[in-house]
Amino acid sequence: MMRRLYQRLHGSRIPLFKPTVAMDRGIATKDNIAWLQENGYHYIVIRREDGNEEYRQQFESDRESFEIVSSSRSIYGDESNVYIRKEQTNEDICRILCISEGKERKERAIYEGKGNPFLEDIDNFRKSIKKGNIKNPEKIANKLQRIIGKHGKLSKGYESSLDVSDGKIIGVTVASIVVKQEPLFGCYVIENSHAGMSAEDTWKLYMTLTRVEGAFRSMKETLGVRPLYHQTAERSAAHLFLVVLAYHLLATIENIMTQQGDTRTWNTLRENMSTLMRGTVTMRDDEGATYSIRLSGEPEELHRDIMEKLGVSTLPETVVSKIDGTL
Repeated sequence: MMRRLYQRLHGSRIPLFKPTVAMDRGIATKDNIAWLQENGYHYIVIRREDGNEEYRQQFESDRESFEIVSSSRSIYGDESNVYIRKEQTNEDICRILCISEGKERKERAIYEGKGNPFLEDIDNFRKSIKKGNIKNPEKIANKLQRIIGKHGKLSKGYESSLDVSDGKIIGVTVASIVVKQEPLFGCYVIENSHAGMSAEDTWKLYMTLTRVEGAFRSMKETLGVRPLYHQTAERSAAHLFLVVLAYHLLATIENIMTQQGDTRTWNTLRENMSTLMRGTVTMRDDEGATYSIRLSGEPEELHRDIMEKLGVSTLPETVVSKIDGTL
C-alpha cells in the first residue's frame, strides 16, 4: 500500500508533501517502521504491548507526573479520563505514555472474564480421577501430557505432577513457577517521528486514526450500511448515499462537541442520551374517545450538558391528539 502511495506522490504533476502515516499496533512492526524511516515518511504508531513493559514503573508508580488530556463520564457515572506524558527518546523520535481509564476498565473486565483454560482442564481432569472414571496409571499420565501439550505456552508457566497414595494415583498437583505481573490495563505508548510536537498534539493526531476506524464502525453497525438487501445497483447506491449522509450528520455532531472541548465519540454520546426518552401515553374516556399524549422526559445533568454544547435549548413540545369514537 505504501509503495502505491509513494508512486502516486512521485507520479503526480502537483508536488505534494509526504504524509504522516498513522498505523495501529497490528501492523506497526519493526520492519514496517524501518521502511517508513528509510523512505523519509513521518509516522505515528501505537507500540505493541510488549513495548509497554519498558515504562512499567512510570505507569504504575509515577502517575502523578501525567497530565490530563481528555475527560468524559459514562451514563453510569464512571470517569473516563485520559492522561499523557511525553518521553523524548532522541532528537528524531518521541514517545507519549498514555493511560485511559475507560480502556482500563474494559481490558480488566475482559481479562478477568477469560479465566485460565489450562487450570480449568486440570480441574476437570482431577475430578475425573477422583470419581474413578480413569484408573490406569499409564492412561492418566498420557492424559496429563495431552492437556499440557494442548495449552502449550500457557502450561509452561506451571509445574504439574501426579499425586500418589498407596500405589494409586489420587489427583493432580499444579504449581505456578512463573511470577506473573498484572497486565498494564489501559496503558499504551504512542511513538511519533514528529519529535518537536507536544504530547497533547501527538495524542490528538493519533486519535484521528481512531476517528477513521470509528467512522467505518458507525456506518457498519449504528447507521446500517449492512446487511444490504437491495438487488439493483441503483438502490444499493441510494442506500449507501443515505448512510454516508447520515455519517456527515454524525461527524458534525462530534465536531461541534470537539470545539466545545468535549472529545466523546458518537457512540458514547448516543449511549449517554439513550436514557432521555420521548414516549406516548394513550388513554380512553367514557365516550370512547382515544387521547394520545406525546411528551419528553425530564433531562438529567448529563443530558443538559450535551444539549447545551450542541446548542439544543428545548425539547419537542408535548403533543395531545384526540380520536373520536363510539361506545
